[in-house]
Amino acid sequence: MSSRFAWFLLVAACGSSSRPGSDALAPPDAARDAAAGDSAADDAVPADGAPVGYQHAPIYYTADGLTFQLPLERRTPTVFGAAGATVALLPSPSRRRLAQRFQDGSVNVYTAEGRELAFFQDQASLLGWIGEEDFLLYNRTTLSLRRVRLDGSEGRNLPNPIAGPTTSQWVVLSPDGALLALVGSAAPAMPASLGTVSVMTTSDGTVTNRFEVPAILGPVWTQDGTLVWVEGRLLARADLDQGTKSLTPLPFEPCSLDAWAGPTVRLGTQVLREDVYACNRYFSASADGSVAALDWLNVRLNVPIATTLPLTVSPDGKKIAVYGIVNGGLNLVNPDGTGDENLVPSPGAVSTLGW
Repeated sequence: MSSRFAWFLLVAACGSSSRPGSDALAPPDAARDAAAGDSAADDAVPADGAPVGYQHAPIYYTADGLTFQLPLERRTPTVFGAAGATVALLPSPSRRRLAQRFQDGSVNVYTAEGRELAFFQDQASLLGWIGEEDFLLYNRTTLSLRRVRLDGSEGRNLPNPIAGPTTSQWVVLSPDGALLALVGSAAPAMPASLGTVSVMTTSDGTVTNRFEVPAILGPVWTQDGTLVWVEGRLLARADLDQGTKSLTPLPFEPCSLDAWAGPTVRLGTQVLREDVYACNRYFSASADGSVAALDWLNVRLNVPIATTLPLTVSPDGKKIAVYGIVNGGLNLVNPDGTGDENLVPSPGAVSTLGW
């Protein structure tokens, strides 16, 4: 799994996107009746901004071209949204809304009760939510950043702080959508092995921090809002308040970096199986550089070798929903591998997950 693309959800392998009509792939009768009774009060976003507990955030998954919602209170999946090649299921920060993105660039927006709020189509990458009303889009060809409303309207460009011709660029949105981190290397101003990590606000594009870095893995945002990347055998943490970075030695040089549960990240190392090297032996790492092997994950990934790892972490970082490698089906497990519980024994071939 590519370290820089791991924070995107896995691309669906089959099916073609189709837009729903008023009753296409509607929820079952009970859910449809509830959706019909939606009001503005039902869709109200909590004002306190408290983290959503895993018990109160539904899991979404796409299997064999259909998308399902799985509330943990009921443990019964129901068809949700539209059918088609879903490439991302992005819940809003409050988990009261969901953006369903398709392979053709179209986006459907729903309330958690299943009521469709908006639809738009754009070939730019959908980075995620800014609050509950806006999205941030990124065009990899023009390197342009654009903030839009739920229906794709009122587009407003944000400045890209990585100036000049670039050899590479990557952007990642913070969990709350308030900050954006960009990494890029520019030529001929600096060698291709050097670059800049810039942190900017999504409200008006103000650059708040800038760090010069060598070739890196990442960056990624942890669930608690810490910006982390890897420089060789060093784990870097951005201290945004002080405008500095902290470097902590690692016992090995990772080949991948992903956000993990809570304040931790997941590091990958190369493993040789059947004469093939794969970057799928995993460790969790804290910001202080302490590393622990994810043995529960490594054993199941490599017997037999798993080439993909469909999983998603709960918004509070306390649980992981993972497909296939734990008891088969769709399962719930603690970040340390304990407490595994089968949620859906035979969900079909799960390709996309969101929580």
